[in-house]
Amino acid sequence: MTTSKYSLDKVVNLVLVGVGVGVSSSVIPYVCDQLAMSRLLRSLFALLLVFYWLCSITRFISRPLPDDFSDWRLQVNYPHKVAIS
Repeated sequence: MTTSKYSLDKVVNLVLVGVGVGVSSSVIPYVCDQLAMSRLLRSLFALLLVFYWLCSITRFISRPLPDDFSDWRLQVNYPHKVAIS
């Protein structure tokens, strides 16, 4: 008989967490979009989508600076010396 390091409780908890992540990442934004589309003017909703698109593009274009990597290495190598803000 083989023993597993995962108990049934842990597996059930992981499945429930996965369902929660799925619902919060797909169902809730869809419902919020539908509510916004029903209550806002079409032109205002389109303007919000354009603003969201521009923010996303700006975020994906930005590149980390070498200074950002030095901060990351400090936190990994010396976590007790770096204050997390």
